[in-house]
Amino acid sequence: KETTPGTGVVPTKYIPITDELGAMDNLNYLHDEGMRGSMVTSYGVQPGPKSGEFEVNGNVDLDNIGFMLASVLGDVTTTGAGAPFTHTFAVKNNTDGQPPSYSFTDFNGVEPRRYAGAKSEELSLKFNAEGLFEYESSWLSYASAVVAEPTPAYSTYIPIANYKAAVTIAGSPSLIVQEGELTISRDVDLLHTLNAG
Repeated sequence: KETTPGTGVVPTKYIPITDELGAMDNLNYLHDEGMRGSMVTSYGVQPGPKSGEFEVNGNVDLDNIGFMLASVLGDVTTTGAGAPFTHTFAVKNNTDGQPPSYSFTDFNGVEPRRYAGAKSEELSLKFNAEGLFEYESSWLSYASAVVAEPTPAYSTYIPIANYKAAVTIAGSPSLIVQEGELTISRDVDLLHTLNAG
């Protein structure tokens, strides 16, 4: 989690993922199409605003899923004086209404790249009785930057097996639920300003 939105931070958590991040930088090209009495359509190209995007997919573990929920919902309330803590997530409806931003560092085997200012635009939670509790999340960020290679230290939490879940309908236990999916999404816009903002 970033203290100052958009200012990248060194990783403190390491998230096991089940699929490639598909991380990429998007560069908007600005074409000079001013007419000059010639059959040429474009008289030059300049680089425009840049951004990054990626997906984080994996098995839900209690040490990391809170980051995904906090980024898509925005409001987190933590109670308790010691472990275990209770975390409640809700849509942030006060102050600026914005969720926290995060830095993600992706080491692709060649060079580590940090995506700062990342905010989630969608989170899907999926389960079926024969598998693990899974999530898929899509993120937008500032364009990536090459950083020093971090030393990973993964959580000791294990993924949640769905068969252990209990379902109640109107307060009564139910044995008919086999699978389900919940998707939470929000609009995330990249607002570019002058002065390379």
